[in-house]
Amino acid sequence: MNACCDQGGDSSERNLEASQFLQAYQESTSVWDISDWMLWKMDQGEDVLVLAVVTLRHRIRNYLNELSPLQHSALFRRLVTYSKCANKNGMQQLVGYLSVSIADLLLRLRWRMMIDLCVNNLFKKAPPVFFQVLEVMPVEAVHFNETQHLKTETKGLLDCLNWLQDRDEVDGTRLHRACFLICASWTRTHFLSIDNLMNHKVIENAFQVMNEPKLFDGEISKEASECLCALLEHVAHARKNLSINWNLEDKIYKSCSAIKLPILQNEIKQMKATAGLYIQVTETYACLDAVHTPSELLDRGPNCYELLLQVATHCDLDIILSSMPLWHKLFDQIPFQFEKALCETYCSIVVSALNIFYKKCRLPEDRMQPGSHASDTMTELRNHVKDLLYNVSDLEGIMNLKSFTRKMIETAFGLENAWDDIEASFFFLTAVIPKLLRQDKELIIELIKILPNRAFDYKSHPAVCQQVIILNTECHKCFDDPLQRHQFVEQMIDFGFHLESGLHDRDTLEVIIKSCHILDKCRHKDLIAFENGLLWLEDKLSKIPGESMH
Repeated sequence: MNACCDQGGDSSERNLEASQFLQAYQESTSVWDISDWMLWKMDQGEDVLVLAVVTLRHRIRNYLNELSPLQHSALFRRLVTYSKCANKNGMQQLVGYLSVSIADLLLRLRWRMMIDLCVNNLFKKAPPVFFQVLEVMPVEAVHFNETQHLKTETKGLLDCLNWLQDRDEVDGTRLHRACFLICASWTRTHFLSIDNLMNHKVIENAFQVMNEPKLFDGEISKEASECLCALLEHVAHARKNLSINWNLEDKIYKSCSAIKLPILQNEIKQMKATAGLYIQVTETYACLDAVHTPSELLDRGPNCYELLLQVATHCDLDIILSSMPLWHKLFDQIPFQFEKALCETYCSIVVSALNIFYKKCRLPEDRMQPGSHASDTMTELRNHVKDLLYNVSDLEGIMNLKSFTRKMIETAFGLENAWDDIEASFFFLTAVIPKLLRQDKELIIELIKILPNRAFDYKSHPAVCQQVIILNTECHKCFDDPLQRHQFVEQMIDFGFHLESGLHDRDTLEVIIKSCHILDKCRHKDLIAFENGLLWLEDKLSKIPGESMH
């Protein structure tokens, strides 16, 4: 192997030769002995030992028939020994690969009472390996179509999880974390029945951890949430197959939705865990494309989206982003084809969501500084909100656009308002302009006339200036007035001429050029007179150092 790696020549050629050698090595019957010897010595670097385990796992998965039954038992004992040694030496990556190999071997051999075998051979001397073997076993069983055999082990698994609750050989926090993850893995792959789960101590403990944020100092709230999320995914699967008792389902719904969202600064971990659970509750019980009756949507749906409103209000942008697909599903269903009470309830939620998103879309103070760029998460959130407003089927049906727009305009042009409020107002106005065209053409005309005064004011904040230009461009796309468009483009190019060539002017210049190109596509013949000026601005932009804002 080393000889192959030490050869000279082109790197791509060497990589190909190394790949071919590795493939040939894995297919060789001598691999059993070579990998075994490397792991027995345990004197190589962890990366080398991982390669030995990966190769051995390949043989277990595909060529186990090369070994006799006696050799199967001996291989299991050696893998257990290697995993104990790796765990003792702190080789966590190697422990992970060995755990998967042990799970694969047990599944391929279809030994009975596998759980007891793992308890007797692994729990006391290598708990991390024991926990990982149980966690990966259902995933590997699905992958290798060994589900029927593993189903015979579910009682043993449930008994084992109960037995683990009273053990003191392992730290309580680590023990409960492992039990939650094992339960989540077996639940998510549908090996455990919902009835058995709801009567099990692990699920009871998961609810207790989520309801008492100070328990275990919040250290295992993430794993408890994952365990309950797996339960909810199982419920959703059972609903589709119409194979769940309604009373049991309702009990799960009420238990999950009753968990309170922690909002204190020292409860961030619990907040994230609870938010993730809220999102899964909504996915399971309020998704409008799932199997629900109108009465269920009226009873549960609004409550679920009220939970998401809490997430949007209190959580950071990363968590809010993970909930956005559910907001898209809700907005896409407007107008709702249900009774009036349901429509009014959901419409009220949508209006509340827009008010919250308006606050969340305000740029942070560091982004309001000239030359700075929005974070990836803020940009992504704004793109989501923009799509919500663009794609909503009937925005006029849920809110008075005139009133909403006037409110945004009052904020945008309020002399006493903060720059972040002003900029966010212009951002929201841009998204509703196409919808507003059917309700209030006069307001668009009014905006076309007054916006340039705000955009081309050198006292305006650069971030506000950019949003005003984008908004005015959107107005001109919707309302065809060649004279006003000519005047706007002329003002933009003149403003661009007078911008300095510093970093703080780059973003504004880029927005001007993009807006000119957008309007040029609308009515090319109207703007051809400005072609030279536009080329001059593009040349000016190319000479300003810095990264593009898009």
